[in-house]
Amino acid sequence: INGVTFVVVATEIANNWMDDGWKVSEEVKTYVDQALQKSEQTRLEQMRIKSGVNTKLQVINPFSGELIPLFIAAYVLGNYGTGAVMGVPAHDQRDAEFRKQMVIQGEKDFGFKYVVRPENVNAAWWQDFQTGTNSYEGYGLVINSGELDGLTTEKARDFLLKDFGLKNLASKETTYHLRDWVFSRQR
Repeated sequence: INGVTFVVVATEIANNWMDDGWKVSEEVKTYVDQALQKSEQTRLEQMRIKSGVNTKLQVINPFSGELIPLFIAAYVLGNYGTGAVMGVPAHDQRDAEFRKQMVIQGEKDFGFKYVVRPENVNAAWWQDFQTGTNSYEGYGLVINSGELDGLTTEKARDFLLKDFGLKNLASKETTYHLRDWVFSRQR
């Protein structure tokens, strides 16, 4: 959670907010309308192209208290999970691609925050790796995260779930998503 540099909500979520009275810019409205005209299958096929729009709103990281930008993007699906994604480009390639596309579109670069490093790696290799373009998606040791520094990612996750659970900010949940399954039986 310390590596979050932006948040993205699905176009379906943004559309619901607009239906409930959220006043948005013409740019946001146009983006949402155009994205919703595409089928979910088309959006899945086009997921390699990370488009999005800045809402000009900021959200608060509940762990650090930091303000981070809120975007709407078609690569986040409204019916999958919560329809919102914490963007961690240093540790998720999709988020890194979205960050790169937003910078190309003229958005301020919201950066990389490495908060996990592989265990048992050469310090020089890790220094070279941290160029601001490489995503490390594996498990390892927590860094740049205050009291969590030095914990394994698994222990840090358990700590955060417990801490946030006590504050009613989070809970552990497993979600299954079945799509286009055909069940049949033969005689």
